[in-house]
Amino acid sequence: MRWLSTSTQVWFFLIALSVACLVAGFELGGRVGLLLGLLFALCLHVFIFIFGESTLLKRISALPLLGRDPWQLNQIVQELSFRVELPPPEVALVNTESPLALTLGQPWRRGRLILSTGLLEKLSPAEISAVVAHQLGHLHHMDSFRFGVIAGFARLVLGFAHFLDRIWPLNFRRTRKQEPFLYLLAPFAWVVLRLAVNAKSYFQNDDLAMSLVPDKRALADALWKMEGLSRTRPYALPPCTSHYFVVNPQGATRNKWLESHPPVAQRIRRLIGTELI
Repeated sequence: MRWLSTSTQVWFFLIALSVACLVAGFELGGRVGLLLGLLFALCLHVFIFIFGESTLLKRISALPLLGRDPWQLNQIVQELSFRVELPPPEVALVNTESPLALTLGQPWRRGRLILSTGLLEKLSPAEISAVVAHQLGHLHHMDSFRFGVIAGFARLVLGFAHFLDRIWPLNFRRTRKQEPFLYLLAPFAWVVLRLAVNAKSYFQNDDLAMSLVPDKRALADALWKMEGLSRTRPYALPPCTSHYFVVNPQGATRNKWLESHPPVAQRIRRLIGTELI
């Protein structure tokens, strides 16, 4: 049983991270090291909270849903948010054929629900409601806040690995670049992600969506369609951000250490007891 709320777990992680920076700085450099450790901890928090989501938002270029609403998204969001006792998030759209559906949220500001036009055009109204319900579950359980903090830290680890790979001496003489530090540190980034992202996060929101929509098969059908679309219309994302989405819109993940979702076939079996053909 989870005896700590999601937001409490996140704050404990950030406090522990800050304390580790201070202790490491003091052990390595005394008072000067303690000051440097404090500055590093502050910079780390700024990166996580300010730049943690900015790269993803810049990449997807979502625009607020204003005026015409052919999919009645605002009505769907209002009704489902009321049922889960959640302030309705802002709705934004991404003009792409790839199947994008994600939420971003922090405790001190209103959440955001982002969907792609390609997803909305391929799904039925019942399937759209099921996907929206699933994403509202992430806001309701504070998953989006946890995802953002942990993803920011994991991206920092991978960014450091990429920097080391760029200055790797052998890469200055080779046409085909090597990535030894990426493969060395990627498992560590995976462990960090697993502190926040696991199959249970998706399963509990799958179950919540099933309880909120009348058509109990709608989410299973939506997952099946989105999985197919992600393979035919993959969408490039910044590192360590695929877990924000209902399914991984990148299709096959390049690095097996950074797999973020449980298999769609497994999720469908949990929902309806069999796989879709």
